[in-house]
Amino acid sequence: MKISQAQKSKLPVICGRHSSLLEITAGSVLYAKINSVSDLKNKITNLLSDERLRQKIAEKGYKNSFRFTPEKMIFEYEKLFKQILVGS
Repeated sequence: MKISQAQKSKLPVICGRHSSLLEITAGSVLYAKINSVSDLKNKITNLLSDERLRQKIAEKGYKNSFRFTPEKMIFEYEKLFKQILVGS
């Protein structure tokens, strides 16, 4: 499942701190060290044992998921194309 699909489904997400993921998730997930099994285990344990954290991450993710709708993508592409055509 993709991050955006999980977030739209109101599921809490854990991911690594990769440059592109940091931009896409914008603090709406729990970040785990990508080469640390123990850190991932701790993040999973935290989500399973802390209902408030789980709800907080799920809600942040749900809100974040609306930053990437097809309509917004089309709007941004139109804006970019107009800038290119006008030369500004």
